[in-house]
Amino acid sequence: MEMKTGPGGNGEINKSGGADAPGGTHRPGGTAVWLIKQFFRMLVLLVLVSVLAFALLSASPIDPLQTNVGQAALGSMSREQVEKLEAYWGVGEPPVKRYLSWASDFIRGDMGMSLLYRRPVAQVIGEKL
Repeated sequence: MEMKTGPGGNGEINKSGGADAPGGTHRPGGTAVWLIKQFFRMLVLLVLVSVLAFALLSASPIDPLQTNVGQAALGSMSREQVEKLEAYWGVGEPPVKRYLSWASDFIRGDMGMSLLYRRPVAQVIGEKL
């Protein structure tokens, strides 16, 4: 604890220990530990957000083939083409298996193809940065 004299000169005690490090006390390596903790918190948050977004999209009543290909194009495709697209989109797969497949691809750097630009997402993001 540190003695500080307040504006009235009353000798108040500052219990914060100073502002040298997050948490109030200065410890060797304290900032590095704080950064590591924040990094892991960020990773947990990213995983939770991705799981929530994936769950919401999986629960959606919208057909992913019809949405991304279009009703007219989907209607004019042969059954083999539709089955190929269903396999690509993982339509018959359980949501957990689809999420784990997506997550493992993402960790390896494969973010998929952009539906808008028809190019790899990593390439589109790289150009925008």
